[in-house]
Amino acid sequence: MSCGIMDQFISCMGKEDSALLIDYRWLETKLVNLASTKPDGGDEIIHVVSEIERCLKATDAIVDGDLELFGRLMYQSHVSLRDLYAVSCPELDELVDISIQCKGVYGSRMTGEDLEGALWF
Repeated sequence: MSCGIMDQFISCMGKEDSALLIDYRWLETKLVNLASTKPDGGDEIIHVVSEIERCLKATDAIVDGDLELFGRLMYQSHVSLRDLYAVSCPELDELVDISIQCKGVYGSRMTGEDLEGALWF
């Protein structure tokens, strides 16, 4: 049967109520206990995992010259930061909403740390 390395990793190292983080660069793994993190950190984990996927898609979009897709990914990132990671504020959210209507703006999202955010588009 033809299958990738992920199947073998999860078959051998997977545990109930856990996610297996596989770093393919170094073939290193880490178990993340979902049962204990979901109530306090589940949304943040979902944001981080989805943000990694968005970054990979955004890289491809830039290489392909697909600015519309890149912009949509930026907007999705902001929504995830706002709703799952809870680090935005109403003022930044409003600016992102306004930017959607601006001609020539493909996307925008907040950036920064410790709620001292800025907007880039």
